[in-house]
Amino acid sequence: DPHMDLQAPSPVASLPADVCILLLCGLPGCGKSTFCEALLAKAKDNPALLGEPGGVEWHHICYDKVEAECRRARSGSPDAFDAATWREARERVAELVRAKVEGRTAPRMVLILDDNMYYRSMRKRWLHFAQQRGYAFRQGFLRA
Repeated sequence: DPHMDLQAPSPVASLPADVCILLLCGLPGCGKSTFCEALLAKAKDNPALLGEPGGVEWHHICYDKVEAECRRARSGSPDAFDAATWREARERVAELVRAKVEGRTAPRMVLILDDNMYYRSMRKRWLHFAQQRGYAFRQGFLRA
């Protein structure tokens, strides 16, 4: 449905989800990565933050860092933009998410994906990814 409200919970949202995909969206420089670092520090200090006795694995995947690594691998410079590298980085993030989920050791996991996600289709991809697997899906929008 092209008019789907991305804020609406998925039909499986009433079931306890072992994995949560949290998109942290906002303009460049608004503090997304800083917020993620603070949130991960808080989670590290309080392992039962989400009420899970066995703990929760928290992971922060920053699109900018992944893209810089891809650029460095292609051209030797983290600043040399090209569209192919941008696409490669987006696919690499999807691979990282799959690998993190497959390798999890705690009963629950929160994956924070940090990007501007300026197109609705960029967010919708992750909504579908979560729905297909019965994961929780949430979005946070930081404003500067």
